[in-house]
Amino acid sequence: MMRQLKKILLGGAAAVSLCASMLMPVSVSAKRQFENLIPSCKVYDIQGVLDNEQEQEINQYIQDTSEKLDMYVAVHIVGPETSFNSDSDVEAYADDQYDYLFNPEQKVDTDGVLLVLNNSTNYDYLTTSGIAQLYYYNAEEDNRVWWILDDITPMLKNGNYEDAIYVFCDELLDYYQRGIPENAYTYNPHTKKYAFYYKGQLKEADKLPWWFGKPLKMLGAGSAFIGAIVALIILVILRCKYSLTEGLDASNYIHSPSTNFYVREDHFLREHTSRTHINSDSGRSGGGHSSHGGGGHSHSSSGGHSHGGGGHHR
Repeated sequence: MMRQLKKILLGGAAAVSLCASMLMPVSVSAKRQFENLIPSCKVYDIQGVLDNEQEQEINQYIQDTSEKLDMYVAVHIVGPETSFNSDSDVEAYADDQYDYLFNPEQKVDTDGVLLVLNNSTNYDYLTTSGIAQLYYYNAEEDNRVWWILDDITPMLKNGNYEDAIYVFCDELLDYYQRGIPENAYTYNPHTKKYAFYYKGQLKEADKLPWWFGKPLKMLGAGSAFIGAIVALIILVILRCKYSLTEGLDASNYIHSPSTNFYVREDHFLREHTSRTHINSDSGRSGGGHSSHGGGGHSHSSSGGHSHGGGGHHR
């Protein structure tokens, strides 16, 4: 019997494990896996607003920031020489420049950010890729991208690009140390995929897992409920097993020397009745009673890679 019970339990565990492996989303990100691209982490002063010394110091600062984050980081400074007809042109430019610098493979989205300081239309834009979409979240209730851009806007208005880039790098580190917001995820309407954080990596799936956004207490209650169902199934199996066993004759349960039968005769009714008293104890059990989800958006660049991010007008 115990062997059969072990087989049932092992079979159930195997089935659960198989289902979990089939439902587990795949990883779509790895940090700075292309070492040859790390030197591309720097400022690209296309407009020419920085002198050589400033540019060298900023490049070193960006390199240090990139190493601490283990992500790719770059800044583009563009001016009137770059023609943008709309804000969406700036967004596409930022996505395409990031893909050109840091996404060498079609089906791999690296982790990183690229900031466009746009002196052409004064619409600055920060694009995010890979797990940076979650560290630098753009949901309405926790729009870190907006806060970063809003903090550097006064410096940009004064033409202080050097300090603006230093503050940008510092805030990247600050939000990275704070960690990914709870229940953060992005949705790409082009690929119809969700991206979320799971066990240290960015995962991509057609839909969010059933447990996503649910408190640990709720998950614990769910696990307890499943355990109760499993226990009930085992109990039913055991009872069925015993019900198939042939029962003994009732006489086997009577110990003759200590068994007494009492018969009382009613002289008025002339009937014989036998009475049996059964002691039983009964108890009553009382009754009981028994995700915050993130938001955001993601869009695809012309290269087919997914990006998050956001913009800010000066």
